Amino acid sequence: MRAPLAASILAAAASGHALAQTWLPAPFSEATIHSFNINSDGGVPGYVTLLADSTGALYGTTHNGGPGAQGTVFKLTPPAPGKSQWTQTTAYSFAGGSDGGNPYSGLTRDYSGALYGVTTTGGANNDGVAYKLTPPAPPSTQWSYAKIYDFNQSTGAWPNGAPIFDGAGALIGTTYGSGASGFGAIYRLTPPTSSGGQWTGATLYTFAGGADGGSPASTLVVDTSGAIYGTTLAGGAGGKGVAFKLTPSGTNCAPVSPNLWCETVLHAFGGSDGASPYAGLILNGASGALYGTTSSGGAHNLGVVYSLTPPVPPSTQWLETVLYSFAGGQDGANPYAPLTLLGGSLYGATTAGGGTGCAGGLGCGALFQLSPPAAPTFHWTENILYGFTGNSPDGSFPQGGLIFNALPYGFGLAVYGVSASGGTSGVGTVFSLQCAKPAREVFGGAQHAACGP
Repeated sequence: MRAPLAASILAAAASGHALAQTWLPAPFSEATIHSFNINSDGGVPGYVTLLADSTGALYGTTHNGGPGAQGTVFKLTPPAPGKSQWTQTTAYSFAGGSDGGNPYSGLTRDYSGALYGVTTTGGANNDGVAYKLTPPAPPSTQWSYAKIYDFNQSTGAWPNGAPIFDGAGALIGTTYGSGASGFGAIYRLTPPTSSGGQWTGATLYTFAGGADGGSPASTLVVDTSGAIYGTTLAGGAGGKGVAFKLTPSGTNCAPVSPNLWCETVLHAFGGSDGASPYAGLILNGASGALYGTTSSGGAHNLGVVYSLTPPVPPSTQWLETVLYSFAGGQDGANPYAPLTLLGGSLYGATTAGGGTGCAGGLGCGALFQLSPPAAPTFHWTENILYGFTGNSPDGSFPQGGLIFNALPYGFGLAVYGVSASGGTSGVGTVFSLQCAKPAREVFGGAQHAACGP
């Protein structure tokens, strides 16, 4: 029931090419549900896509601050009935030593409710760690921290993207640097076979920094066959990053040492089609298409939203299509965040644009929706859902992805995300975006966003 409801809350009708950008007068309402304080609960949530549980609680990390001064893992609990205030608790505060420090990504969760994440620094080699947080067992209120892996220069260092589980229960992710060639790697962490055992690490692929790409920094996605998809910031034939696919050793893959898997470059960015894809990819399970953003490049060198369509036999080439090229005005600029696909539309955030103010007047960032083409047009339509102002308590510079999650008490859905700056203390916020009133606005010859009943 949630997807149709969300689609009614955030729905936009496609318009012609002349109306490829629209700005909504309402009915969306943005609210800051938490402003971070650098000393008490951390700050700079950065490139974090929030994680939600079945109770509506939200989880994420901050890059800095907290009691240990090296970042935190936080939980936000929805307001109790009759209340309006969300409750923030710190599940863990990093000290920057053997436990790790400065997490720059979100979290993943297993079936028992345990949280998993990575840090960019700290650990035995100061190259970052992977960790597990086990929820408290009542009456205790303390989460239990366990380090499960120390990253190192040979297998990959400075993990950035949130790890995800593969079909076998192992964690896979990216390291921004090092590896055999120094340009980052794709790792897999396999859980112990018995209680109390050690997790084991392996490098599935290490980037050489040339045509194969270099410096992966995003979360990966896995398809039903077990293939892994992702992006790199650098390398490729055009020198501006690649989108790639990894497949395990087998009939169609004979890895070259030290790699355990084989890489296929799906697309090498050249600039006009996008450049420096910091965000990872999302997969449309029905069509097999991939979607992503680049932080620069495109018609105005301010980033694009693109699709990658699987090859149609006998062709073996994936087709990259620029769905939208940011212009840097109210429409936004420089997306670092991954996309969210819902009801056929794409949702995301840009770190700049969306208005004025911030960064010399370039804008404080925007939340957007791209609606797919409707005949006879072939153009995707961008709607700006919200433009950040940077004025307290509003946030600025949203770098993480957006999620759809229940409103308190289960009355519909809202969009949730983080901003890396702004808020009452200037070190970031958690925000929500929801329908302000049931209304349908029609103006300028185009039907715009509508809030469902």
